[in-house]
Amino acid sequence: MMNAEVAERVLRPLKSTTLKHVSVLLGARIEATKSARISSIISQCAVLDRLRCRRDAGDLVVTAIDAGVSNFAYCSLQLRKDRKPLLVGWEKFQLESKFVDGHMDGDKLALNPENFSRLATKLSQYLLALPYATQLYAIERQRARSVSSKFVLEPVLRSNILEYLLFSTLANAKETGRGTKDYEIISSDPQRMVNYWVTVGSSNTKYQELILDKNSKKYRIALVSDILCNSAHDDWDFGVELTSIWRRRIAKAQNKKTSDLKLYTLIENSDTNLGTKKDDDLADSFLHALMWSKWLNNYETLVYEIDNKPFNDFETGVLELIKNIQIPKIL
Repeated sequence: MMNAEVAERVLRPLKSTTLKHVSVLLGARIEATKSARISSIISQCAVLDRLRCRRDAGDLVVTAIDAGVSNFAYCSLQLRKDRKPLLVGWEKFQLESKFVDGHMDGDKLALNPENFSRLATKLSQYLLALPYATQLYAIERQRARSVSSKFVLEPVLRSNILEYLLFSTLANAKETGRGTKDYEIISSDPQRMVNYWVTVGSSNTKYQELILDKNSKKYRIALVSDILCNSAHDDWDFGVELTSIWRRRIAKAQNKKTSDLKLYTLIENSDTNLGTKKDDDLADSFLHALMWSKWLNNYETLVYEIDNKPFNDFETGVLELIKNIQIPKIL
């Protein structure tokens, strides 16, 4: 563990650019000033250390949530000490079709407090009733407006309302004891997820052109496809552990000629409940969950190396550590 006092002493000598690299590797918010970056890293280290304690006790499932109304997705990974994360749950569905009685395909739920409160309640009950207990819900923060518009469009507003209500209902369930176990809820900045995966994939020539795309969406989808296919067929340290069910689904869905994988074909759901047949929501929820495993591993590596390997030049030593924490080449 790196307590606040030790972390302050370790981080203070580092340059602001080095602190930015540390922020990316640990999932801390990248602040504008050096002091703010140090505070942000220390705060994130406290979260990661709590997760480390949970994992070492044998009880840590992270559920990452992309809270769209028409395209809701979540991914749950069980994090284990000295083992790859285990994929325990991954779904995508259209919330109105799944939870609104009498909903007709193509209809849009009226935007009012009663409807969305009921929808968020049913959704939180569904998540809490999954056959495994989650210890960290990471709800992806929704954008405030469409990138191409000066105004807040209704789909953006609906997603924001759902995000806030879902956070509130999960928090209330925890406070009132309706949750199956104690858990944390975090509003997670999606840009930190993008920053991390773009950083670790940028050295791989296979992804460089896709990363240059305006929002790296194609890269993230391709990366998840590669992670799953490699995890299904190879003993690959970077990937995830898959149950026989997921292995069968991947083998069935994988294109035999190109090895491409349409992620939505892995999700067993009715056509009505599935929502739009696109992959970005599933990819982001998967990478969002997996990045917590990587951040935790990076935190442990940095703490161990700093504690046990004195550097002649501390700045150079930390930068060397950062260089070594990279994604392996994916064939």
